[in-house]
Amino acid sequence: MEAIAASEITMLNNLDVSINDYIIKVRILRKWKQPDRKYPNEDYSIETILIDEEGNKIHGHVLKKWFFRFEKYLNESDCLLIKRPSLGINLSKYKFVDNPNKVNFNYQTYVSKCNDFVGQEHGFSFSSFQNVKDNLLPENITIDVIGHVAKFFNKDSQSLNEEKNKTRITMQLHDLQGCAVFLTLWDHYATQMFKYMSKHKMDEHVVVILQFARVKFFNGNPYVSNSFGSEVCRLFINDEVDDIIKYKKRLYTYFIIIIFNTLNTNLITYYYFLTDEFLTNTAFTNIGEICEIFEVKCVVIMGTIKAISKDICWYYMACERCNRKVGTKDVTRFKEDGSGDFEDEKVSECNNAKCNVKVVSPVPRY
Repeated sequence: MEAIAASEITMLNNLDVSINDYIIKVRILRKWKQPDRKYPNEDYSIETILIDEEGNKIHGHVLKKWFFRFEKYLNESDCLLIKRPSLGINLSKYKFVDNPNKVNFNYQTYVSKCNDFVGQEHGFSFSSFQNVKDNLLPENITIDVIGHVAKFFNKDSQSLNEEKNKTRITMQLHDLQGCAVFLTLWDHYATQMFKYMSKHKMDEHVVVILQFARVKFFNGNPYVSNSFGSEVCRLFINDEVDDIIKYKKRLYTYFIIIIFNTLNTNLITYYYFLTDEFLTNTAFTNIGEICEIFEVKCVVIMGTIKAISKDICWYYMACERCNRKVGTKDVTRFKEDGSGDFEDEKVSECNNAKCNVKVVSPVPRY
């Protein structure tokens, strides 16, 4: 396809069912194959979720008879120019995007890759927990949620019937406004969370994004979960994506504000107490006078650092829990790339027999 001017691109929210001669510029957010109802072992179609540079989304649909023509272009995160797709009504009872239409690929459609897409990478559109709890969201449409884990509940395999066992995990998520909802993960989404829990310390904040999730009410409480029987959902757990990084920064600020608001009076009083004790009630002493002190006392010494002796250890690496000095130990582990090879690694180990933490992340102490 030849170079396309920006004026020739139609945004997804401006598509008209009565017009087929248009060009759209999109990124593929999700792709999956829909099995044939009559022949479950065969594919019926390729389904996609597309997003344009303004953040509008639409469902994309390719029938099996057109796989040979379009499948090679349909890869998640790839950006495409699509000319003359047909636009039809999305008759699905349960929709993955808030758009009444869907884009169909047919014999008149032309597709090419593009490298100048400037829209969102993940296309998140987060729903507030309060709107989820108040049931103010459109029915039968998936949502995106972000929050930090406040509590874990069951971590097991749930028997749905005599033939199927489904792995699940339920947790309570809080948002930055302090509102809470329940999140249930099934199947490999639950397994993804189990794997994260086994490899990371759970005393730190775990921020979770579930994209294209569904909401159901049970006993008056909303439960957010992955779309059951579908691979459309996407789960992020403390990933290095901008939305999680920004959320964590706001979360830390939120906790600091709470602490300072709660302890403000005590902190101010304590600050002035330390200032008076240290500067007003403690005598200043010259370095040369230290050797003339014959009684136990506190003094204040003010001086200028002229040089630092780098050959003398002036700090030690300590256990973050008990502050005792840690040692190093050589261990051999399987590589995490799945190759089955081994790698040597130095780990820090606490030497304190009373400390329950053996392999630690050391911190410098002075």
